[in-house]
Amino acid sequence: MKAIVKYCALLTMGMAIAFASVARAEQPADIVTRSINQLQQETHGRSAEFQQNPNELRTLLERQLLPIADFPYIAAMVMGRYYQAASAEQRQRFASTFQESTLDTLTHGLLTFDYEELEVSSAQQAQRYDDQANVSLEVRGTDGKRYPVSFTMRERNGDWKVINVIVNGINLGLTFRNQFDQAMREHNRDFDAVIQAWDPSAAVEEIQSSDGSDGANG
Repeated sequence: MKAIVKYCALLTMGMAIAFASVARAEQPADIVTRSINQLQQETHGRSAEFQQNPNELRTLLERQLLPIADFPYIAAMVMGRYYQAASAEQRQRFASTFQESTLDTLTHGLLTFDYEELEVSSAQQAQRYDDQANVSLEVRGTDGKRYPVSFTMRERNGDWKVINVIVNGINLGLTFRNQFDQAMREHNRDFDAVIQAWDPSAAVEEIQSSDGSDGANG
């Protein structure tokens, strides 16, 4: 599916949740729209600059992403059934490793990703829960193909934060969880070895090789 699927999930996550100062009265879809506009304004025309200095782009993403992406929650979901067996120090270390490696992969994705247009859907799904919402987005590639993106936001203490992304039917959170489970099996449930070797690009490669027909919502 070319590079558009490989980095679509990470790109849209970054663009959708980049706006750090969000009024509590805003709805999730409004937050996404403002976020996309904000990040596009800050990155427009700076491709050559970021190619020469990737760390500048990473710093920009980190500053905008960390306040509104619930990395500790996402990391706990990725650990899945192993979470309770891990020590508090291992949980914290994996959350930090997951966050830093995701930012590195997102930075690389933004440097190589090629798209035509991003658009938040005007028809959004009804919220099943008061504290959770799914926001739909569509990415149009330079090849004219359209890729649906849906990401889950959770409300906590009055703030909406992203906890999962689904690209073209592929559940990124579930893909990471499966990767963690496989790594635990391969390393005989050695948390330290799994954390040390964690690489999110492996799961992203799996997304690239899939046609998106068997993804699941979550």
